[in-house]
Amino acid sequence: MSGRGTPHFKLKAETPRLVVTADDEAIFLAIYRHQLLDAATIRQLLPERSPDRLGKRLRQLVDAGYLVRPLQQRKLRRLEGGSWPLAYTLGNRAARHIKDRFSLPVRTDRWASSGERLSPLHIEHTLEQGRLLVQLQTSVRRHAPRLDFEYPDQILTRLRPDLLKGTRLPYRFTTRVDWHGWREVEGLIPDGWCAIRYLDAPKNKRSRYLFIELDRGTETIEPSARRLQSRKFWQGNSVLRKLVIYSQGFKNESHTKIFGIPTFQVLFVTTTAVRVKTMIAAYQAHLAQTVSPVRFLFTDQEALAANDGDVLAAPVKDASGSPMALAG
Repeated sequence: MSGRGTPHFKLKAETPRLVVTADDEAIFLAIYRHQLLDAATIRQLLPERSPDRLGKRLRQLVDAGYLVRPLQQRKLRRLEGGSWPLAYTLGNRAARHIKDRFSLPVRTDRWASSGERLSPLHIEHTLEQGRLLVQLQTSVRRHAPRLDFEYPDQILTRLRPDLLKGTRLPYRFTTRVDWHGWREVEGLIPDGWCAIRYLDAPKNKRSRYLFIELDRGTETIEPSARRLQSRKFWQGNSVLRKLVIYSQGFKNESHTKIFGIPTFQVLFVTTTAVRVKTMIAAYQAHLAQTVSPVRFLFTDQEALAANDGDVLAAPVKDASGSPMALAG
């Protein structure tokens, strides 16, 4: 590719040789766990590294075929002007390294053209998911050694290592639903899932398993009453549809069957406190008699910003509107 403004996306004519370091492996694992990460988020995960040296190393990993920069990212622009920090996904060499070194499920062929196929909107949303999960991880690890954070592969290593033998980690939450006469298998893909570990708590209260839902403020929260009782409710996207699927899945123990975890909560991170209030109202109108309000937790980006991005310090409410303390 040629043209001014795209030098970061050019590859060297010859693939240089490179010795993979422990820091490189940390980068590979981080991108594996998120699918895509931007350079600023990678710097959060490796704060001890010089930003300049880390940037040069990322470029070397791209040149050597370990990482890929999605070309479609060039179409993304900040509202206030300028481009987002460079994004990275795994190249096949990094995917093979993860598979060989850590015995994690990786479809190496999946990464061969993923950088070419990802749409700009998919890239943008995936990067937002990564930023939020890294925010949560950073917040949790500020409380070390009392608290710890686990990604899905770490959870499965501890609870269900047999689930690591497939070609991919479990990622889709599916369950049979019974809702206004609709009796079918429905599903969704969480924006992330993880565990907060309370290492000083009794053994049976040591883990909080969270599915993460990142709401950008554009999704319908509660469709019309007519739509709720029609097939269209399941064909579209809404926050209430997610609440129903998670509620039915908890009742059917789908979380244990699919993800190997004994229980779960869903953390919705939305844009404003007003949307938090509306989501809670949707739960109370339709699901209060079905599942406990502690199953769903809500916070918003305004609250996170007011607390310098510290997720554990930001106010969180359950579906009854009661405050919850993620820090334990």
